[in-house]
Amino acid sequence: PFESTTVDLCQQSLTLITTFLALKREEEKSLFKKAGSAIKKQLATLFGVRFLSMKLIISAIILVITASIFIQGDFRISANAQLEGKIQRVVAAPISGYLLSAFVRAGDTVQAGQVMASLDDSELKLELAKRNGELQKIRREYRQAQSEKNLVKVRIISEQINQKIAEMDLTQQQLDNISLTAPFDGVVIEGDLSQLLGSPIERGETLFKIAPLDGYRVILSVDESQISYIKPGQTGTLALSSLFDQNFPLTVERINAVAKAADNANSFRVEASLQQAPDLLRPGMEGIGKIEIGQESLLWIWTHEITDWIRLKVWSWWP
Repeated sequence: PFESTTVDLCQQSLTLITTFLALKREEEKSLFKKAGSAIKKQLATLFGVRFLSMKLIISAIILVITASIFIQGDFRISANAQLEGKIQRVVAAPISGYLLSAFVRAGDTVQAGQVMASLDDSELKLELAKRNGELQKIRREYRQAQSEKNLVKVRIISEQINQKIAEMDLTQQQLDNISLTAPFDGVVIEGDLSQLLGSPIERGETLFKIAPLDGYRVILSVDESQISYIKPGQTGTLALSSLFDQNFPLTVERINAVAKAADNANSFRVEASLQQAPDLLRPGMEGIGKIEIGQESLLWIWTHEITDWIRLKVWSWWP
């Protein structure tokens, strides 16, 4: 048997030589064997147990992206929405005068013919009495001219009488319109005169705005980057902040061609009609509207905004 010192020397020598021999062996391999070893090493790193959590996360992300390419989803455009009446009627002051009383304010429901406010009629009554006195005086002159058989004066006074009668009819008509009434059943969406009693009112000044309760339209503010997808006839859904548990179907009716700048962004006004309008709805309600565009891949739906922005930036930078 070998001596212990000899065994130790051999072990130490082989320990030092083994690494060198392994390197020489790898260097002497052919190109195909080296490529196979490199591929085997990379596959072992990729599918091995090292960094398992990171590999699982990356695999899940790749799986989701691949699935989103082939899975189709509903492409919908969301926009801020506001409810308006289809018809908005203005109740204006028929004459200049002073506000005497106001019976309704914004938010109140009115019936057709209901008195909403009235103006002071004292001046008109005095004016009517004054014109009536002048008319009686002219008629006495007319009778005197007839008794004198002065035909020229009779004709002149006759025209004056017709003029006074027309002025009295106008004053009476103004008196008949001194009270402002609701033109139809609806809700007052603008106007509160309770704090303006006694103040002067100019003729034609808007005092109230009324909208009917049975006809509404939805005003959608669509961002300019999404307006190219909107077309009349498309359908969607409206969700109101005050009625968040209910959804109302809508149909796009009209697209305003003029953009409006708000909140550092341009938006277009899109008008839509409601197919169902319950009694709980009121003009001025706000919410979110979603318009159905069509079927697209989930990946495109999730990324089309950022990709469009990148394409625009690249095009602007490209010489």
